[in-house]
Amino acid sequence: MPRGRETQLPPPGLVHYYYGDGKGKTSAAAGLALRLLASGRRVLILQFLKDGHSGEMRLLAAMEGAEVRAGLIGRGFSWTLSESEKEQTRQLHDDAIHRAAADLKAAQFDALILDEVGTALDLGLLDREGLLRLIDSRPKNCELILTGHQADPDLAERADYLSRIVCEKHPWQQGITAREGIEY
Repeated sequence: MPRGRETQLPPPGLVHYYYGDGKGKTSAAAGLALRLLASGRRVLILQFLKDGHSGEMRLLAAMEGAEVRAGLIGRGFSWTLSESEKEQTRQLHDDAIHRAAADLKAAQFDALILDEVGTALDLGLLDREGLLRLIDSRPKNCELILTGHQADPDLAERADYLSRIVCEKHPWQQGITAREGIEY
């Protein structure tokens, strides 16, 4: 058979987990999304505890084959949310997981990025069992990328790639606030 005409099986979908207190977890996931899109894959990005308006997410949302969905109720940081906002955020996150599971089952996407999913789990703002069902029942060729601050044991156990991002020095330690185009 001539070279290049072999029937290729879809590659197996592996799990990537970027975690830690250092800068670059979302950026690493966004870079992988670009690589996937460049190879013709369709990518769904769910952002937990974020509004979906950072620079890389705005660009990814505008690209063919990508969809960005964000989930944050209220303004500010997770620790400033009222109990009502926490409950609404939890429901929003759980709904996003259920919708993503349906989209994957219908073969709408080839890859799924769950940005800050580990943090949402750590804060109790996401149903653990629903998330684990999604991870374990996703199509075999679906690439899965997870990010978060803590190394959640259930997520780390399922990871094929486990990368810890460590902050050794950061401008916020000197009072420099987040800068557009750099941190968001």
